[in-house]
Amino acid sequence: MEKNKTLKRAFTMIELLVVIAIIGILSVMILVLISGTQGYARNSRIKSGMSQIRSAAELYKLNNDGIYTNLTNDYEISLLLEDINYQGGNVLSNFSVSWDGLYYCATTSLNSTSDLWCIDSRGYSGEGGCTNQICDNSIEGGWPCGDSFTDSRDGNLYSTVKIGNQCWIAENLKYLPLVFSPSNGSTDEARYYVHSYDGTDTDIAEATANYSTHGVLYNYPALSTACPLGWHVPTDYELKTLEIHLGMEQSEADNENWRGTNEGSRVAGGYSLWDGNILKDNVAFGLSGLNLLPSGGRALDGNFYSIGSGLGLWTSTLSGGDAWRRSLYSENSAIFRGITSKAYGYPVRCLID
Repeated sequence: MEKNKTLKRAFTMIELLVVIAIIGILSVMILVLISGTQGYARNSRIKSGMSQIRSAAELYKLNNDGIYTNLTNDYEISLLLEDINYQGGNVLSNFSVSWDGLYYCATTSLNSTSDLWCIDSRGYSGEGGCTNQICDNSIEGGWPCGDSFTDSRDGNLYSTVKIGNQCWIAENLKYLPLVFSPSNGSTDEARYYVHSYDGTDTDIAEATANYSTHGVLYNYPALSTACPLGWHVPTDYELKTLEIHLGMEQSEADNENWRGTNEGSRVAGGYSLWDGNILKDNVAFGLSGLNLLPSGGRALDGNFYSIGSGLGLWTSTLSGGDAWRRSLYSENSAIFRGITSKAYGYPVRCLID
């Protein structure tokens, strides 16, 4: 009997030790869970702070002659940097601005992982480090041209295409902060038009079929803010680079008027939208993937023109008081190069920085 009592006490002691061990394990698990939850929350706050820095940097740029020089001295940004470091990040020592103030890149460690979080002036926000003011996984560092791109200003989704060493938005731009009647023209102030729409209501303009298919027509002053962050309106030289890649000789590319053979057909797209036959029935039609459409334009007399039969396309390069443009026409497979008044309204295609 005494032996059984001893065994019972022994089993009771073993059971007690097991319970204590289980409680210890559960306590550790709870602490780990709490620590992980706190780390996740801190990481979320770090990422949010980095996004706020990116927004604040654009406001800083607007108020400082279009450059990011001395960006980290800005009061709002300095507060955000301090908070990120307080959460366990380390961004203060990893903030780089280019010598000319045109680009910046910032990266920070996260609280509970070994990953880095990066933002840059091209609009990237995500994992990665910085190299020469570009996030490693940014558009130029790892984002594959050919994937879709979302304009953060209005949510419009665009397809992209790589042609040679250039990455293009393969659709007409649809950014429409305002809309004007075609009779309201200017060579000095930004104007935005939607083909065949005569009004000033952006909601109504964006509901039209022409906006959906052809996007917006911009005058030259509107080009400065037309493209999304990280993209720009191509220069005359950059369009020549495209044309030469597609087969045009350098001597032809430098000429004015109609140049080349079938390069116009190569950059065109939307077969059913084109009138006539010469451009769209060429065997090279659509091969580049740039998909230029017969979106027409807005003329100096305040009228819309040429939808279905052609288009003008802006470059950012000035020539005196005018600017260089390109044109396609349904009855010609080549590409026109010439200068035009800044008051015209043309579609815009954006090229990556």
